Amino acid sequence: SISGAATRADWTVVEGNRVFDNANGIYGLSNVEGSENEAWGNGIGIQVENLAEALRNESWGNTTGVYLGGSSANGVGRENRVWGNSVGMSGYNALFEGNRVYGNTVGIRDDGYGRVFNNLVYDNTSVGIHVDYAHNVGADGVVNNTVHQVGGRAIQVTSANAVVRNNVVWSEGGTALWVDSASQSGFVSDYNLFHLTGGADLSFWEDRAFANRTDWYYETGFDAHSTSADPQFVDVAGADGVNGWNPAVASAQVMDDEGAGHAFVGTWTENTTKGYEGDFRSSAAGT
Repeated sequence: SISGAATRADWTVVEGNRVFDNANGIYGLSNVEGSENEAWGNGIGIQVENLAEALRNESWGNTTGVYLGGSSANGVGRENRVWGNSVGMSGYNALFEGNRVYGNTVGIRDDGYGRVFNNLVYDNTSVGIHVDYAHNVGADGVVNNTVHQVGGRAIQVTSANAVVRNNVVWSEGGTALWVDSASQSGFVSDYNLFHLTGGADLSFWEDRAFANRTDWYYETGFDAHSTSADPQFVDVAGADGVNGWNPAVASAQVMDDEGAGHAFVGTWTENTTKGYEGDFRSSAAGT
């Protein structure tokens, strides 16, 4: 847990660390920038709040990759790469901006009053972006994001006053925009590009699915200035031909300390409750 001085130039910077197998990998309480760290195998990979900032980190294989919240909330997450977690990023009254979030169960979960801007969110198994709890009228919102979702819900709304604007949303066989029947008050959606394939529905509203934008607009008035078209991404799968993150393909190669040819120098103590597959060794300083 780290805090720093109030002046931005005097903030504490936590940079270039590799943290794993903890309850919290890195926790910045206030006046802290956590940048270019790697966090994996933790309960929470990286946590910042009270306007502390998580910047350009990589976080994977945690319960929550990056948490922008806590008792003070107000965390900021920018330009992080977050994959293979149960929840990629979450936070209350938080700013999620410019992150790449993929291969999680839920990509980004805005727990209330959040701003979700300019993120690339794809191949999360259940929900791409989840807008939850409550928001201010006409403020906050899901704006300028690109979301590619196979099955499940690309954008899920369980909050009043949610704003969904100027996003590219590609849904394959799921629902592009799902709004809970108790969260319709103050809802706004417009200027989006929807791409529907594999039998996907454009939206879900008042316990009813809408298959296309025409029906959705004429019956609800939403997305009057939106369009349905192929966004013409150059190559969704990339050079390796794998969408998002596949642990069967992209797992790390672990060099085992008990493998052939490995030898310890000095005195080391083994701890079978920590580390990769319960294999963790430590040595006192100077031994």
